[in-house]
This record gives sequence, C-alpha cells and structure tokens, in this order.
Amino acid sequence: MKKRIYFSLVFTASAAVICSFLFLMFSYFNVFSEQAKVDLASEGKVLAQAAAFHPSGDVAFLSNLEGTFAGVRITLLADNGDVLYDSQKGILDFINHKDRPEVQEAMQNGTGQQARYSETLQTKTFYYAEKLPNGHILRLARETDGIAAIFFAISPLLLGLLICILLAAVFVSSYLTKRILQPMYELADHMEQADSYDYDEEFFPFIAKIREQNQLIQKQMGKLRTERDTIHTITEHMKEGLILLDKDKNVLSINHGAIDLLHAPQEEYEGRNILLVSRNPQFVQTIEAAMQNDGQNVVLQENGTYCQIFANPVYSQEEKIGVIVLLIDITKEQAAAKARRDFSANVSHELKTPLTSISGFAEMMQNGMVDDKKEMRHFAHKIYDESQRLLEMINDIIHLSQIDTATNIPKEKIDLYEIAKGVTEHLQFQAQQKEVLLQLHGQSCPLAANRRMMEELLYNLVDNAIRYNRNGGQVEVEIGQQKEFAIVKVADTGRGIPNKDQQRVFERFYRVDQSRAKETGGSGLGLSIVKHVAECHNAEIVLQSTENVGTTITVKIPLIDEMI
Repeated sequence: MKKRIYFSLVFTASAAVICSFLFLMFSYFNVFSEQAKVDLASEGKVLAQAAAFHPSGDVAFLSNLEGTFAGVRITLLADNGDVLYDSQKGILDFINHKDRPEVQEAMQNGTGQQARYSETLQTKTFYYAEKLPNGHILRLARETDGIAAIFFAISPLLLGLLICILLAAVFVSSYLTKRILQPMYELADHMEQADSYDYDEEFFPFIAKIREQNQLIQKQMGKLRTERDTIHTITEHMKEGLILLDKDKNVLSINHGAIDLLHAPQEEYEGRNILLVSRNPQFVQTIEAAMQNDGQNVVLQENGTYCQIFANPVYSQEEKIGVIVLLIDITKEQAAAKARRDFSANVSHELKTPLTSISGFAEMMQNGMVDDKKEMRHFAHKIYDESQRLLEMINDIIHLSQIDTATNIPKEKIDLYEIAKGVTEHLQFQAQQKEVLLQLHGQSCPLAANRRMMEELLYNLVDNAIRYNRNGGQVEVEIGQQKEFAIVKVADTGRGIPNKDQQRVFERFYRVDQSRAKETGGSGLGLSIVKHVAECHNAEIVLQSTENVGTTITVKIPLIDEMI
C-alpha cells in the first residue's frame, strides 16, 4: 500500500506537470499565432494606405522601403496576379500568384488572410492581402516557427524543469505518504485502545469494521481455546492413549497415556515423526497399514504389558489426510484371561483326581473284586474321603467365585477378636488331631468389614497353619490394632515356605509340595481366598517364612472410623 500511494503521487505530479506544460505551450502558440495575424493585418493596412497615396507610385514606394520591415515579405501583384514587386526577389521567381487563396479573397472582398504550414521547413506562414485603389494587390507574409520547432527549442528547459519537478514530487510524495499512513501505523499499535485513541474521522468506517472483525475473531478464538482446553483436558486424563498423525506420519497430538503405554520418554513430540515415539516394528507396520488400507486392530506386547491398538485413517473430502491411533492397556484383561485359563485347567486337574479315585473304588466294588466286609468298609471310607475332598474343593471354588464377582460388599460393625475366637474354637478339634497347640491372643478389635469374608480369611489362615504344621507344633493367632489398622497375625512352626515359592503361594491351586498334597489335604485355594478377601477390604498381606522354622502371615486391614 505504501508503494502504491508513493508511486501514485509521483505519477500524478509528473503527469500534471507535463499536461500543464503542453497545455500552456499550445495556448501560447495559439495566442502567438493570433497576435501575429493581427499585427500583420495592421501593418498591411498602414502600408496599403501609404502606397495608394504615394506620388511616385506604389512600386517605387515599396522599393524605397526595402529593409524597413524585418521578417516581413512584401509582394505587389497586378490585377492578373503577376508579381510587380517582391521584397525577397529570386526566391519565388516572380511566378503568378493569382491562384493564392488570400489573393483571390482580396480581389473579391478587398482584403484576405491565409495561413499555410510547411511540413518540410516545420514553419507556419501568415499572409495578408489588400486590394489597392489602382487594382493592384498588396500582400504581406510573415513566417513563424511551428509548434514542433517551438517544442524542440524549449525541450532542454522543459527537461530541466521536469527533472526538478520530479525530484520535488519524489520528496513531497514520500512526505505525504508517511503523513497519510502514519495515523494507520499509530492506530495499529493502539488497536486495543481504538475506542479511546484520537484518530481522523476518515478512519471511522475503517475502525468500525476492524473493531467488528476483531470482536468476531476474539469470540471465535475464545471458542477455539475452550474447545482445545476441553479436548486437552479429556485426552490428558484418559487412561487410554490417543495419537493423531498427519499424512507424513508426523505427530499432531499425543497424550500422556499414549507416551506411557509406548514406554517413550516424556518429551514434546508434536510436529515430530512417530518413529521418535516408538520404533516397535509391529506398531509402525500397523500405522503404515492404516495409512495405506483400512482400519487396523492389533495387540502389542512390550515390556510385560499388553496394549491393544486401533489405527484408522482420517479422511477429508475422500482424501486420506492422516491416521488416528487409540491405545488401550489390556494387561489386566490378558492376565485375567490367563488366570481363567489356568484356573479352568487346574480345576479340571484337581477335580479329576478325587473323581478318578472314587470311580476306581466304585468300579472295584461293582465288579465284585472286594468280598471281605473289612475291605469293603476300607474302600467305602476311601470313597467318603475323596468325596469330602471333592465337596471341600467345590465349596472353596464357589466361595472364591463369589468373592471375585462381588461388586458392592456390604460392611457392618464387627469385632475381629470375637470372629477369631469362633474360628479357633471350630478348628480346635482339627488341631488336636494334628497334636498342634492352637492359641489365640489379643483384645477386642472393632472395625467395619464383611463378616462372612473375615470368617473365611481367618478360617483359611488358621486351617493352613494347622494343616501344614508338624506334629507337636504350635499355631499362634494374634488380633490387635496398630494406629489406623486392624492386625491379624497367624504364626506356625511348620515346615515353612522356600523363598522361590513365596511369591506364588497365593495363586489358585498352587502347592509348595505337590507330592504331599493328598497327605495334607486341602484344595489349594485357601490362600487365594485370603488374598481376594484382603483386596476387597484394601488390606495388605505380609508373608514371612523360613524353611523348617515356620511361617507368619500378617494382614493389615484399614479401619473406617465413621462406621465404627
């Protein structure tokens, strides 16, 4: 805009100067021509009167005037057009001038005027003719320069004047351009204070439109910022990962969930290639396939985690412009699926063993292979033991399933010591059969918990301590309170758990010594039930065990004061 204004001013000034000069030149030439005609006519009239009344005659009179009228050619013609006298003898060779327009006009009207232009000489000649009383024609002629000759004559002056005017125009145009645009620059610097800023009234429509556009832009920017912040807040608090890529696989947006799931460093990845986030071949191939084809759905395993990836192309007017990638952590689901598979296999195996024994004993009795009543009672006792073991295992599975599927566990005010007292009394007979000394220590410990689950937890802890103890051993059950936790501690003097097995004893159907499973009995689900009950109450389990010395299991259950 500045250049346009500047050059417009310079061009306008230059054009004005040139047009003014041409106009003045043409005006001057016309005025000069008219004045020359008037002067020539005046001179002709005076000279005609003098020649007409001169006693010696007009020819002699004109001859005596040679050299008097500088720049004027005087010609005297007879009434037939022959030249009687010419002040420039020899130039026209005294040819007949009867056909000249000014001569014919003078013969008819008494006077005549004519102007003729010479292209060759670039001159213009004015003629004045007057008829004398004796019938002769007196003609005067004066040559003037043509307009082109005048122009070339004054061209150096014109060129110099034009250069001076152009230089002045450049300076003035530069000054006026700055003067015109300065308010706009100042207004641009104070656009936020446009209402209070002092500007010329010519800018009012401009300012009003800018103010309207500015308000609209601010409104739209506010909406965009709100939407951006909303989307950013949602994506940043998603556990799932979300990545948006352009067609060159550069990151347009990525949340922390995606960075964590891909085990990438916490950096700024926007505008950078996706390979800087993860170089996992399966991940890269999934994105490439989504860009080339349709949506992709794969499971990525990396660093012990399972991540399901959904990659879909993004279209704009039927053209692929990028890829959107959703990552979901399915590690727990995979672990749960594996646990279900292992549980199904273990259940099948554990149920098959007693059922096989029952089926074998029953088949022997059915085929008459047992005739003696004593042996019959022995086999019946075996069938009874295996069926009891089977029922115990089924009950434990049912209890464990109920705990697994429990979503809203009802809690009530209970006394953990009273529950422990009931459990130890119930298992006292089993302890005596194993010659194990079972003792309960502690004091009243009220807390908010599920009564049935607490009974299951205590029963399985004490039952395991008795079952895997040595003859003549001891089981110490202690109930107490430590700060904001209720404490359940069960210590035995049994065979202990090797270090390599201590992390797995809470798995379903896991036994430290499979060879002695039938000897000790049990379903192998006791500590699994303990673990799930503890998880339902946000409790912590601490296992301390030494081989051939004993095992101590401590459960720390958070107290909920408002329910006590």
